[in-house]
Amino acid sequence: MFAGVCAGGCASGTNPKLLYGSYDVQVTAFGKTDPDIVTISEGDHALILDFNYGFYTDSGAANASGVRAKLSGHDLKIASQPIHVEHSTGSIDGTVTGQGSADGASLTLTLNVLPINFAVPDGSGGVLPAGSTVDYTLMGGKE
Repeated sequence: MFAGVCAGGCASGTNPKLLYGSYDVQVTAFGKTDPDIVTISEGDHALILDFNYGFYTDSGAANASGVRAKLSGHDLKIASQPIHVEHSTGSIDGTVTGQGSADGASLTLTLNVLPINFAVPDGSGGVLPAGSTVDYTLMGGKE
């Protein structure tokens, strides 16, 4: 399973099991911050990032149990997949990609959500231009 999670090799011999567990994070977008807990666990050729609230995957989708991420060294990469977001900035349906890092003690991640909603608030009373992503920054430590 180790080789499957690393998909192409793990730099510096990173053991994905060191990342497993829950991280207490702050999620920030448009200057608004919400707390969340992200649990990283083993998946089928991926790490599963399961959010307690705020980020939901479609129960009928390939990522039904959480957001899928690939690990290379300490770097996390999230390929495009469906997501629903509930944040203090509003509700968004769309696709998520992302990148970040985890070292077993801390998690830093940027989720780039491409909305399918027609009018997405920009956080300051306006609306994002079509094709813009909403970027959520997550930072925190392992519980």
